[in-house]
Amino acid sequence: PDVIVDLKGIATLAIIEVGAKSLLVGATVSINTLIATLEAHKDSSPTSFPHLAVHLKKVANVAVRNIGSWAGNLMLTHDHENFPSDIFTILEAVHAHVTVASASETSSYSLNDFLSLDLTNQVI
Repeated sequence: PDVIVDLKGIATLAIIEVGAKSLLVGATVSINTLIATLEAHKDSSPTSFPHLAVHLKKVANVAVRNIGSWAGNLMLTHDHENFPSDIFTILEAVHAHVTVASASETSSYSLNDFLSLDLTNQVI
């Protein structure tokens, strides 16, 4: 890339909201923070949150999970069709959706639909 932009300072991309049976996680949330959130709120979705946390602990190593975001992992899958993403697989298994925004609109997509999107000038 010609330019790399640090998105950590954008509060809305670091959001974590736990609902009765849902979880909204901003794109800059690290994999380890997502694991901690799933574990802390396991009672919100006992059939999926604990299992997601266990599996996410198998992704990469602690250092990568501390820095890497779940959305960055999905972007690797988006941009490289042969990238073997466990994160994509487990989020697809629980029917997760990805919200993609541009300057003018916001839309939600299934993970399979996300893979075919043109993400020019858009963010997760």
